[in-house]
Amino acid sequence: MRAADLAGASESSTVTLPVSQRVPAGQTAEPLAAGTVARIFTCATVPPGADTIVMQEMVRADNAGATFSHVQAQGEWITQQGADIRRGSVILPASACGLRRRRWGSRHRWEALRLKSCAKCA
Repeated sequence: MRAADLAGASESSTVTLPVSQRVPAGQTAEPLAAGTVARIFTCATVPPGADTIVMQEMVRADNAGATFSHVQAQGEWITQQGADIRRGSVILPASACGLRRRRWGSRHRWEALRLKSCAKCA
């Protein structure tokens, strides 16, 4: 979502926004339209245009959309891709080359593994 869309939200003055898309892990999100929210799941990509994440426990969802009762700080719960990995660090040891998708879960992790695999496993 966009933090600006929650301006003025409070317990006594809630803000309800329509849910424009649902983004499970491994799927590419569409650009987020202003005044809407996207339901994203753990490890899913943040839609272009979104600048904030609100945990589902802090939202009331129904057929009308997602209702918020507090202002959220811009950038809250957003982690930039690769921020958890230091330059030059080992992400996947060479001994893990033979791992396959079923052992890694999401498509995103499988693609990273495949791209870093040795020539004999590619």
